[in-house]
Amino acid sequence: MGRNVGGGSRATDSTGELFVGIDLAIAKHKRLPVAVCEADCGAMHFLSLRKDFVAPPSGIGNAAALNKARRAEFVAAIVAWLAEVETAQKRSIGCVAIDAPSSPCHENRQRRLAEIDLGRSGLSCFATPTRAQCESVVSEAKKHLEAGGSEARIPHANKIWMLVGFDLFEAISARWQCIEVYPQAIVHWIGANAEHKSKATGFAAQCTAFARAIGMSEEALKLNLHAACYGARHDCLDAMMSAWIASLPASDRKAYGNGTDDAIWVPGERFKVQSMLAVMP
Repeated sequence: MGRNVGGGSRATDSTGELFVGIDLAIAKHKRLPVAVCEADCGAMHFLSLRKDFVAPPSGIGNAAALNKARRAEFVAAIVAWLAEVETAQKRSIGCVAIDAPSSPCHENRQRRLAEIDLGRSGLSCFATPTRAQCESVVSEAKKHLEAGGSEARIPHANKIWMLVGFDLFEAISARWQCIEVYPQAIVHWIGANAEHKSKATGFAAQCTAFARAIGMSEEALKLNLHAACYGARHDCLDAMMSAWIASLPASDRKAYGNGTDDAIWVPGERFKVQSMLAVMP
């Protein structure tokens, strides 16, 4: 595996460790958008995964995600792939940041603490279901499929992928440090969420702000986007921003939520830029 030289960073000093960002996607045949970076004497580099390593696992789709065994197989494949990265690089992974809810909402709450905290800051996100609500989601989705309904119109599609996220957090946390991130909150913090990333101008603004935050030229960032990971360019950017948060020391992170088991992490105060209110994800 090689590296893309991307200029200076305001992240960490060299630890020899790798840091991983995962933009969880489970669509069929879609390669998992995952980025791996290192912080070398204050300079951040993203590994050229497209060029120098085997592709990460592909998504299993919503129907398969309803099956606990299929979810376990997908999660195990991701963990095995990360272990292969460590072996190939002869270095350990210091932290993994995942863009997905880390666990179900507490049964006696309507929203997680982190989500309530996001809302107070003007940020919107989908509510994470409780365990009981997850069971209902699975039941309704299975009934839909059993009645001949198409997977494309499966109910609760915006929650089914979270089931994979819960399992992935549990598996990765058993081996590596693992934190939850939300790219929309990251771009809010660094001042680039006036427009959604699906728009060309919104995506460009996010690239500019991210490059500025990590001390990388925009040209170098664009080269990294193409080589660092699989997926659409906005998915790659989300994965790279997630990896950046994973690389930051605890003193350079801020948490929405309680900072422990119910937390979404963003860069710390020194990275904050005045931002407009977020748009819906």
